[in-house]
Amino acid sequence: YDDTSSVGQSSAPTRSIVGHPHHTLVQQLDPGLDHVGHGQPQQQNSFVLWCEFCALKGCQVTFRGDDEAGWIEHHARHLEDRFPARLMCWFCDHVPFVAGQPAERRANFELRMQHIRAHIFDEYQLSDHMRPDFFVIEHLHKHRLLDEETFRYAMQYNELPAAFRLP
Repeated sequence: YDDTSSVGQSSAPTRSIVGHPHHTLVQQLDPGLDHVGHGQPQQQNSFVLWCEFCALKGCQVTFRGDDEAGWIEHHARHLEDRFPARLMCWFCDHVPFVAGQPAERRANFELRMQHIRAHIFDEYQLSDHMRPDFFVIEHLHKHRLLDEETFRYAMQYNELPAAFRLP
């Protein structure tokens, strides 16, 4: 899958959300902004939207902050327009995204992506802070869009400190 509508790509190494080394975008932050939320209001095109599959599938495509439609459509192509019934936010757990009927799945997915974009825009979230959506990972695997090894590794992601995990 190749998408050339991105605003930029990077090969700067960084850590993966699921532990695999990968290359992902380097956020190009405007040096005039205070990125803890106390500076000037962020402009719609001054931030980058990255692909959810940057770590999982190595996708390096990025979009300008004001290209929400292109960003969402890029993800739809990764999913081959087959959307999960249930989704989670990359950054929070308090907003459920559940489609009651199969016909509602795309709209549910778009709402979730708009919600995620709001986190990125309003809270200056970066790709290093995103967590995997296990519903999406399972969906990709079920539809053979993710290989077995990557699926198993991704499903091991755990935010609990190692000292508190069961052996």
